[in-house]
Amino acid sequence: MTVDPQLLAARVRVASAKSQLDDSLVEARARLSPKALASEAVDGVRTKAGAIASEGVTAVRKRPGIAVAVAGLVGLFLARKPILARLSAPAAKATRRASASSTGNTGRAAPRSRK
Repeated sequence: MTVDPQLLAARVRVASAKSQLDDSLVEARARLSPKALASEAVDGVRTKAGAIASEGVTAVRKRPGIAVAVAGLVGLFLARKPILARLSAPAAKATRRASASSTGNTGRAAPRSRK
């Protein structure tokens, strides 16, 4: 029995294609593994964060006054509740004192009458 050379060449091409497909599948599995995806994401975030930080430093060096003003506004915004509580406390005390004096209530207990 003689083997047709074209058939033999086709079998070699099929084996080669299968080998390439197996290699591609192994590479795809490695790239799509959760560990590889997480590592790639972390590297991307690290790169982007470095670029943003560098741009921020450059902007602050160009305009330090604006940077200080923005930082102060952010600080005031974050501390707004304690600041408002401190500012409204003296006003509330003054209002209570004024209403107490107009009604005759001094905040002291009335003396008990003796029988």
